[in-house]
Order: sequence, then C-alpha cells, then structure tokens
Amino acid sequence: RSVNANVISTINNCNNNCNAITGTLTNTSTVAQTVTYTVTPYYSNGGVSCPGTPVDVIITVKAPATATLAASLSCDGGSGTKVATVVLNVGGIGAISGMLQPGNIVVTGTAPQTFTYSIPISANTTFSLASLTVDGCAPAALPASVTVSIIAPGPPGLWVGTVDNDWFNACNWANFTVPDNSVDVTIPATAVNFCE
Repeated sequence: RSVNANVISTINNCNNNCNAITGTLTNTSTVAQTVTYTVTPYYSNGGVSCPGTPVDVIITVKAPATATLAASLSCDGGSGTKVATVVLNVGGIGAISGMLQPGNIVVTGTAPQTFTYSIPISANTTFSLASLTVDGCAPAALPASVTVSIIAPGPPGLWVGTVDNDWFNACNWANFTVPDNSVDVTIPATAVNFCE
C-alpha cells in the first residue's frame, strides 16, 4: 500500500494467500485523501505458483464530517424584535443533511458550507444540532449546544439610540430591553439618536 500520513489503516498486507482484503481506512485530515494498493494475483496449480499482472487499486477516503455552532443576540431595528443569529459551519465534502433545533430547521447543502440563520426569539433559547451527516457520514461528535440570552450584555437602562428616537424600540437600549420604572436610565450626549 502507498503511505499516506493522513489515513490510518487497519488493513494488513496480505501475502500469497488471501481471498479478500478487509479493514478500515480513516481520514484524519479535512480533505479527501487517496491510498493506493497494488494487488498481484497468483495462480497455483500442482504446487507451482505463477504471478499475474499487478493492478493498482486507488481508494479515495472521504474527509470526515465536522461542525461548529455559534450564536449571538441582535436586534431588528425596524420591529424591535430580538433575533438570535445562529452560525453553523459544516466541514467535509459532500451532501449535507441535518436538523437544527428548536424549530425543526432543515439543514441541506454541500459541504464545506457555512449557514447563518436569523431567528426571532422572545425568551432565552438553546440551539443544538439534532442530527447531521455529510455524504452519509456523521461527525465524530455533534457540536455543543449554544444558548442565546434575550438580555444583551450591555448595562440596563443605557440609551444608545442605534435605530431611531423611539423609547419603546428595544434595539435603542444597550441591553435590548426597554427599561421599566425600576431601572435608572442614562442618556449619554454621545447617543446616535436622542429619545422622545
């Protein structure tokens, strides 16, 4: 067999007495790899063994499926709706088939590919892959789930006025939450828009 540092083989060389070659080839890289086996057929008759013409068998070992999942909170300025932006990166080579939860979002395409989903949320939401295959092969492990909190990391009551001057548009507040009467409000002179 040809040596390929990116492929781990459990296939042993078979010398002079094999009816079948079996084993597993595992690609440890992120792209398809090839391994070449030279098979020399032998014919035996009456104790005499005659070699035939060697044949090269080239095996392509697919790249393993990989996936990463990330998410962040943003705000739709027009509606003030909180939006989870979920980014799924799928590696490998071939047809993608999967399911993103919650919402039974079907994931299809051709790897490698990056998917970006904008999903309105009204409560803290955890996103996860329920399933994923690339060209029929699942990754060694699905990525960890990610949780998007509906409270942005900014301080409560800080007006930023990013979108417009509407007090009740959550996108105008640093933490994407319109303050109630229990929150002290700060409106800095550097705000993009001033509230009305």
